[in-house]
Amino acid sequence: MAAVSPPPSPSRRTFSAKNRSWNLFYFHFNYIDRTHYNTSDYYYYDYTLNDYVADIGRYNGLTYHQNMAHFRTANIYSLFKNKVSYRLEMNVEQISSKGTFLSTDNTKLDYREFNFFPFIRLNYKVKTWSFLWSYNAQVRRPNVAQLNPYINDSDPNNIVMGNPNLRGEYTHGLSTSIEKRLKSNFIPSISLNCRLNLTNNAITRLTTIDEQNISVTSYANLAKNRNESLSLQFRFKPVPFLGLSNTLTYTHQKYHYPDGSINSRTNFSGSSIASIMIQHLPQIMVAYRYAPAFSSAQAKDWAYYSTLDIKGSWSFNRRVYIGGSISCEDVLNGNRKVRETIGNDMFIQYADRQRVGRTCKISLYWRFGKFRDPDRNKPEAVQGEVYDMGL
Repeated sequence: MAAVSPPPSPSRRTFSAKNRSWNLFYFHFNYIDRTHYNTSDYYYYDYTLNDYVADIGRYNGLTYHQNMAHFRTANIYSLFKNKVSYRLEMNVEQISSKGTFLSTDNTKLDYREFNFFPFIRLNYKVKTWSFLWSYNAQVRRPNVAQLNPYINDSDPNNIVMGNPNLRGEYTHGLSTSIEKRLKSNFIPSISLNCRLNLTNNAITRLTTIDEQNISVTSYANLAKNRNESLSLQFRFKPVPFLGLSNTLTYTHQKYHYPDGSINSRTNFSGSSIASIMIQHLPQIMVAYRYAPAFSSAQAKDWAYYSTLDIKGSWSFNRRVYIGGSISCEDVLNGNRKVRETIGNDMFIQYADRQRVGRTCKISLYWRFGKFRDPDRNKPEAVQGEVYDMGL
């Protein structure tokens, strides 16, 4: 076994022999301090005074100060010529928040939390089979837009506001995958992937109807969210310069509300990606996807949406590393609206949400110096960030 000492930056570490065992340690620390402070007064026009007067009974404001310290340590280990490998990671966080919601009689928003979030992954390869098992825990904090208490009543029949009382959501994820590499050049491999996510206090956009039949949309922490998925992937290579990857996915989602009600939905999605690589010609990638247009805790009916993305990239001059790309996303659709249906036992609401549609991009690049060939000796990087502070 050849041990590799911890590098200053794991993303720049390279391994000269791919078949040799190796050991990598990774340490990371970050600290974030953020403050949100604003208040607003509302005015109405008083015809008797012929002037605008402050509405004493209506004002909004929020003071919010949060300190977040996070430490991550990881160990990635491989042995038996990379036949067996594991990654063991531990995330530790300390959260300290102080704030006041001014619009509700100065409600305090103070809380402190100290949490551990582990990550475990085990990979085993035997002959033409690969097995992968993993467990990870993740926290996602509400962002400032979700905490914002200001009421948007530009449409008096559809009011939107944030919720300063939101807390972070916690997700426990289990996944396993099996891959079979075939001797056939036409079908190089087949893989099956299973994943289960259990989320407590899920931050969710919710819509309710008040006594005056007005739609009020805000954010809330649900009691629980369960997400199960099963996907089957086939890879094809009919000719040497053409690679095809086709994936079919089954997803079952179950949302538990604090009042005990449950919303359960099932959907299917699929994708097909083609990559064309011919020497001295541009590399072309074509991706077609078919999936639900929106995913919502209150969804009552799925509206499916298909997209076709095309991208061509090439190098003008391989000696000086000048190149570029042209891409077009969502080729099949222009700017249009897609129907979303949400609700519960008390109401059904239909909303037409805008999709941007067809978008084209052109980019050019020039790599020089030590950046001119970033794919050479591609490093073994620590990936799969599980810590998200909602910023």
